[in-house]
Formats: sequence, structure tokens, C-alpha cells
Amino acid sequence: MKSIFIALLGFLCIQQVQAGQETSTPFFTYDELVARLDQHPSLLLKQEQAESQRQNSFGATGLPDPMVLLGVNNYPISGGGFDRSAMTSKSIGFVQKIPNKQGRLALAEGKASAADATELDLAYTRQKLKASLDQALATWHRLNSDRISLQKEKKLLFQEKSYWQGQTEAGASYLSEQHEIDARAAEIDLSLRTIRAEGETIKATLYNLTGLDLTRLPTVPKGMKPVIWQEGDRVYPIVLAEQNVQIAHAAEKKAQAAYLPDIQVSATYAQRDDSGSFDGGDFASAQVGITIPFWSGKNQDPKRRAAAAARRQAEAAAETMTRYWQAQRRQRWAMLEENQAKQKLLQQKSVALQAQEISLQTAYETTGNLIPVLKVGEKRLQLDRQKSALAAAYIALVSQYNADFIPVIHSSK
Repeated sequence: MKSIFIALLGFLCIQQVQAGQETSTPFFTYDELVARLDQHPSLLLKQEQAESQRQNSFGATGLPDPMVLLGVNNYPISGGGFDRSAMTSKSIGFVQKIPNKQGRLALAEGKASAADATELDLAYTRQKLKASLDQALATWHRLNSDRISLQKEKKLLFQEKSYWQGQTEAGASYLSEQHEIDARAAEIDLSLRTIRAEGETIKATLYNLTGLDLTRLPTVPKGMKPVIWQEGDRVYPIVLAEQNVQIAHAAEKKAQAAYLPDIQVSATYAQRDDSGSFDGGDFASAQVGITIPFWSGKNQDPKRRAAAAARRQAEAAAETMTRYWQAQRRQRWAMLEENQAKQKLLQQKSVALQAQEISLQTAYETTGNLIPVLKVGEKRLQLDRQKSALAAAYIALVSQYNADFIPVIHSSK
């Protein structure tokens, strides 16, 4: 009977373990999550947009379809017939419009430049999604670290409160100290609730990025370093602005090509029936039409001036973006240096606190005063949270900064 009970207990334990394994969320590595970004709807949208623009550029140089003409000419209204009049005929023909080649090439160039810009924006969007992923992962682990730190600090507060309660029972009055501890514990509880709320926000962000409901998350690879700017480096915002200049140039070329002639070619073959008064005889006709810019003052001229203004506007926007990005680069670099300096300072403070904690623990063995030891422990935990926040902010700054570069070539040592 005892062996049967042990076997049954073992079977139930195995079932529980298997059930837990089946319901647990699978773990994804950092590289796997980065790969998932390629399936983001915003990237798929831009891929299809670029393909549409590329195909339109291929079709822009083609000619419009010819029009086939079928007709009956000079058919008598009364007493009709194809053999009553020498002018009556049955005809077949075609009309082909030929827009000028320069205009078609300029249109194709503009659509191809637009496709290039969309493909560039696609790559830039992927880089920004990766930066968002890095920031979300760093924030997630900072929140977990802060949660553990706050729980430890709360335990220290309870120890401190127990100490003051013991002193009160011994005859001294330390009610204000106990009330202060209660207020601090309430603040910690509020911070823990805030962390839970922020954690849900990060989960929502990660779901948007990867399409996965994640509970176990990898860390961002260590050793992330910012790109060192050098002359000749290309960055997405500036190159995208320059691409808009190319699109505007193509639009200006198309406006200038509107002065050139479009051609229309038509041909007709007419067949006549024989009659007693004439012997029939077929005939053919052909025409060539050429447009002339007769109304250019109210048609092509204002459109050309508008295209030239749009091109100058794009050039000014590109120069504005260049200056803005360079200013942003210097500002971000300064923020990175400030972050590293703060991390270094906090590390020095952490070493000093550790030494102070050891000294106070030694003094406690002599004096029996536990409060200084607990206070320095609380300070150390608060310092750890500051270090965690700076480390997460550093990852976010580096990821956002590096996302602008295409490609990342010069990395700091």
C-alpha cells in the first residue's frame, strides 16, 4: 500500500511539472527578438509601398495603349447601301499617342527616387524598432532590479522599526521615528505599484514590437558602444532629406519636359464596294499631330516655377536637417558623456558606502546601535537604483544614437 501511494505521488508530481512546462512562456534570445522585428507590420507596409513605387517607375516610360478605330463613312441616310455612293466606305484604323520621351524618363526617375527613399526609410525604421526593443528590455530589467531593491529596503525598514519598538518598550519614546518609517514604507509600496504599472506598459511595447506576450526576457548584449562620428559617415535623416531633393529634381525635369512636343500618329484604311457608276477602289490616310506650347504662359510656365520652388524647398530642408542632426549628435554625445561620468561617480560612492557599512558593522558589535548599519544599507540600495537607472538610460541613448547611422562602421574602442 505504501509503495502504491509513493508511485501515485510521483506520477502526480510528474504531471504537474509537465503541465507547468506546457503552459510556461517560451524563452526568446535577444537575436531571436531582433529577427522578429522583420515581421513588424510597419516594415511590411513600407516593403509593399517601395515595391509599388518601383513597379510604377518601370511602367512610367511605356506608351499608352493605341486606340483602334472602326467606322462607316458617308453612308446614305435614305436608300442606304455601300454601293450607292462613291464616298461610302468601311474603315479601320488606329491612333497612337506618344508623350515626349524626356517627360516619361523624368516621371520614371521621380518614381524610382521615391522607391529608393522608401527602401531607405524601411531600413531606418528597422533600426529605430531595434532601438525601441533595446530600450524596452533595458527598462524591463531596471524595473525588476528596482523591485528587488525596494523589497530589500522595506525589510531594512521593518528591522529599523523593530529596533525602535524595542527601545520604546524599554522606556524611551521613539514614536516619531516609527511614524517616519511607516511613511517611508508607504512610499515604497507606492513605488512598487508604479513599477507594476510601468511593467505592463513595457509588456505592451514589446508585444507591439514582436507580436509576442513575453514574461521572460533576455538582456541587451553587453559592451554596447556609440558610433564615433567621422566625416563621410552617412546617416539616415540626412540621406532621406537628400533623397527628397532627388525626387524634387525629377519633378522639375518633368515640368521642363512639358514644353517639348507630344506626338500623335493615326492611320486609316477605307474599303469601298463596286457599283455600276464607279469601280470602287480602296484608299488610305495618315496623320501626324504635334503639340505646341501655345498656352505655356498659363500652363507650363507656372508649373515649372512651382517645381523649381519645390526643389529649392527640398534643398533648404536637406540643409536644415543636416544642421539639426549635427546639433542633435553633439547634444546626444554630451548626454552620453554625462551619463558615463555619473555612473563613474556613483560607483565611487558605492565603494565608499561599502567601506562605511563594514566600519559600522564593526562598531555595532561594540555599541549595539543597529540604526547606522541599517541606514547605510538603505542608502546603498537607493544608490543601486540610481546606478540601474543610469545603465538603462545609457542603453537607450546609445541605441537611439546608433540607429541613425548607415551603416555603423566606426565604433569606439
